Amino acid sequence: MASTAGLGAGSVPRHRFQTARAERRARPVVKTEPSEAAKAKKATKRSADGLRVMSFADLVAHLGTMVQHHVHAAHPKPRITLHPGPTPLQEAAFRLLQIDRWRVQ
Repeated sequence: MASTAGLGAGSVPRHRFQTARAERRARPVVKTEPSEAAKAKKATKRSADGLRVMSFADLVAHLGTMVQHHVHAAHPKPRITLHPGPTPLQEAAFRLLQIDRWRVQ
């Protein structure tokens, strides 16, 4: 009589299932190749529209540089508030977020 050691319910050796499971775990996701646009962005550190690529924290810090300048003349009454224009990166960020830049100052 032949030995049934190592056989499962369907008469298939257990080691075949274990080997297949191990192979699936070894490569659960196949690595993809980056697109040409992604390669160009990484190489130039610029987006397709020419803006500098940066981390989210750096972008928030850059957006935080927008200020109001309050200029006081020699007289107590006249006070001028200057709003410098945003950088191209700030303008693009506000446009993409659909935020009026005057509301954040």
